[in-house]
Amino acid sequence: MELWHCTGRLHDDRELATSIGAIRTAVSRVLAKTRPRGLVVFAVADNHVHLLLAGSRENAGETMRRLQLSFHWHLDLSRTFERARFRRVVDREHLWRTVPYILKQVGRHQIRTDPAWEGSALHDLLGMRVPGLGLRARLLQFLPRLKEHTLHSWLGVGDDVLGAWDDPVPVDHLHLVAEAAAAAYAIPTLRAPGRRGPAAIRAACGAIDPTIPPIVVATQLGVSPRTVRRARMSRVDRVAVRAVRRQTWLRVGLARTRDLLGPESLEAVDPVYLPVER
Repeated sequence: MELWHCTGRLHDDRELATSIGAIRTAVSRVLAKTRPRGLVVFAVADNHVHLLLAGSRENAGETMRRLQLSFHWHLDLSRTFERARFRRVVDREHLWRTVPYILKQVGRHQIRTDPAWEGSALHDLLGMRVPGLGLRARLLQFLPRLKEHTLHSWLGVGDDVLGAWDDPVPVDHLHLVAEAAAAAYAIPTLRAPGRRGPAAIRAACGAIDPTIPPIVVATQLGVSPRTVRRARMSRVDRVAVRAVRRQTWLRVGLARTRDLLGPESLEAVDPVYLPVER
């Protein structure tokens, strides 16, 4: 099966998604429109998008067309897109170069509005985003030797974070959970319309240490204590709870890095410069 590296950007290099809410919306559209059509990995940067698609050249072209229309509808863009660019991946070595190149786009361009690299499919490959949980299995079809620790290194997740990766969130980090849950469902906030907002709240409640009083949790999530109690009694998929926990612990790691290295720490620890492991 052919693989195509596709790039789309707006005319005049106008911005595509600069706020974290817009980035999450763009990611949501990428997953909705391209995952059924052969998506392998992707990255949303501030003014362009990269996709790796499996299938024919015709499929890649039609997929990019549909995605660009969806971006215009959901992101209220003022400019049209340039003609999309397509490059066929010619062999395995080319693929090993292309995958990290795409996944590390946020760090490569030092996009400060996306410190957690939410625009990268690394979040989906590491079980941190619910709508994209199937992408890892698809990528492993093409790169079966790709190791999980390699993906961790590309995202800059250290041993200190991995030690608590799937642990319940303690009260000290409760203030990070609302954003973590929104990120896990690729929605701007927990108040987003539709089903994902309530689902994210339930997963957030399941991710938190159950001994924390409902009123404390409710204050941080912006909901009522009754909502927290009902969420704790409801059945929530374990993968969704795990996604919220991992999003939270990633943010704990980012906060620790800033405390240690100062406000310029994003460039100082940019994992785009880590060597490619196989």
